Amino acid sequence: MTTVGYLKGQITKSTKALEETNLLAQGILADKVAEEESNRGKINTTTERTRQYMEVLNKLQQQSGNLLNDWKRAESYANKKEDEEESSSILQGFQEHWESTNCESQLTTARINISFMEKAVEEVQAVIAKEQQRRDEAEHPAPIPSHLIQTPKLELPKFAGDMTLFPEFWEIFSAAIDNHPYMTDATKLIYLKGALQGDAKDIVASVQVGDDNYSRAVELLKNTYNRPELLRNRLVEQLEALPPANESPLVQRTTLCKTEEPDLVQERLVDIVMDLLIPKLDFTERIPGTPTTVIQQVQPGLLQIQAKLIAN
Repeated sequence: MTTVGYLKGQITKSTKALEETNLLAQGILADKVAEEESNRGKINTTTERTRQYMEVLNKLQQQSGNLLNDWKRAESYANKKEDEEESSSILQGFQEHWESTNCESQLTTARINISFMEKAVEEVQAVIAKEQQRRDEAEHPAPIPSHLIQTPKLELPKFAGDMTLFPEFWEIFSAAIDNHPYMTDATKLIYLKGALQGDAKDIVASVQVGDDNYSRAVELLKNTYNRPELLRNRLVEQLEALPPANESPLVQRTTLCKTEEPDLVQERLVDIVMDLLIPKLDFTERIPGTPTTVIQQVQPGLLQIQAKLIAN
């Protein structure tokens, strides 16, 4: 086979491939129109249909490019001939072959089909994106505007800076405001500022109202007043100052409740008792072992006492 014959054969082959894909694209586009008419304009977004659109679109673009490249190679071959008459004759032969195989017609049809297929893909992607947005909003609803929120029907406690009262204050505020699912952080900060007095109010006075500043205000308060170790030391001092109680569980419980935070005493009883006990023991001479081993021996009995106090 001559080079001219080979190049004409490539043009014919590429044209036939493009023609088949054009027919496939027209069939898919016709089905799309029929589906939308029967489904009142609803776009088919199934995986199979979307895959068809993308596959055919890619083939149209690739095959159109292949046919144009075949023509460029044929034209280049003709122009390389030194004999102008021979070059002109070969080029004319390629042009006649191009016209007889309807190459230009198939390229024009492909451009139209590509335009429609691109639009179909964009429509599908838009519908899928909208559906995904709907699902995301259902899973993570946007905050309701503050003026539409039903605010808690209760009077929030005030906190003026007494460290022993902070756990109770924050427990109530957190349940009513901090954990509110639809309240913006800016609104939460307004409630928080309104509930603070005295030194506590001064700590967050410089924090401007805004969604980005609520967490900063909470962090300032917790770093200042949420100090379990300091509270425990204060409770130890209170326990040391209490007079002894008799063996009656009721009297023992009454004695325990004289502290400012009885629940915390019950929860941390073992730690508190060990704080009182360890300084009074001499581990170097009179008691074998270490503070850790002594704690392990004493702890079970303390836990039993703690359980009885809570139960009674």
